[in-house]
Amino acid sequence: DTMAGIDYSKWDKMDYGESSSDESAEDKMGAEAAYPGRPRVTRLDGPARVTRDADGMITIDSSGVDPSTAISSPSTKEGTSTTNAAATTSSNMPSTADTEPRAVHAQSSQTALDDRLTTNGGRFIDEQTKSHIFWSQDRQEVVISVEFDAEKIKSRNIQVEASGMVPYSERNAAVAGSSGVSDSPYGKLKVTAKLDSGENATLLEGDLTHSVHLAEDEDDIEWDILSECDRKFVRITLRKAVPMAGIVVWWDQILQQTPKIDLSSIRGRGRQSASVENAWEEAHRMFKEKVKKGQVCHSSED
Repeated sequence: DTMAGIDYSKWDKMDYGESSSDESAEDKMGAEAAYPGRPRVTRLDGPARVTRDADGMITIDSSGVDPSTAISSPSTKEGTSTTNAAATTSSNMPSTADTEPRAVHAQSSQTALDDRLTTNGGRFIDEQTKSHIFWSQDRQEVVISVEFDAEKIKSRNIQVEASGMVPYSERNAAVAGSSGVSDSPYGKLKVTAKLDSGENATLLEGDLTHSVHLAEDEDDIEWDILSECDRKFVRITLRKAVPMAGIVVWWDQILQQTPKIDLSSIRGRGRQSASVENAWEEAHRMFKEKVKKGQVCHSSED
């Protein structure tokens, strides 16, 4: 079978049957057996998501894959990893699906915080200091929250000063003028801070609009620092003093220069009986009589 020195015997082993672009299972197994170290390469017709489980199972999913996406994201199933097969580079950046729920949750937390700080109260930017002020109230207390920049102000450099607070023993006998401060019938409040630059700044200052009493065995009002949702506030608690026991005083503003709220919007606020309103007026009348006679004085409890 030779011609002109050419050996054609090697063509006897060739298969002239019908050719196909797809390998059969036997062909693939034979190739793997013949070349055990050669990697298998699968060509994808388009963008697809390839998932390899912990046990080595590989899944290819071409549905719902954005061709422009080139970000690898971890699977929620432990021990698996998911990669966009259309990506040519890897990235540790969070996917849009990850960041959007976080942003929504953060916004929801901020809104919930603002709502809590303004329950039965309000919020405003103080015209004098430009501070963001939040305040809330219930039947016994008013809570004022003054937001501040933690990058410019350290908590230890904040001071809260209050004057004209009614002693605890007179908490149910307070009317205008009980503060003992000549130019402020209900007392004064001032919040200051020393900036990191060394300058002193006033965060809030003004005359109170209603009487406030001290806590039992205390000689100053309560305040602390609230840290929540990456924000910081000076939180001041004011205890409401009333002209007689059983009366509830709802505040429509906290300082003389601050905006007023609509008291009709307060939840759980009921109209006081005529007898209570009469008692309120009588308490004011009696106090004015005492002022005329010079009988107004403050007692202290040690």
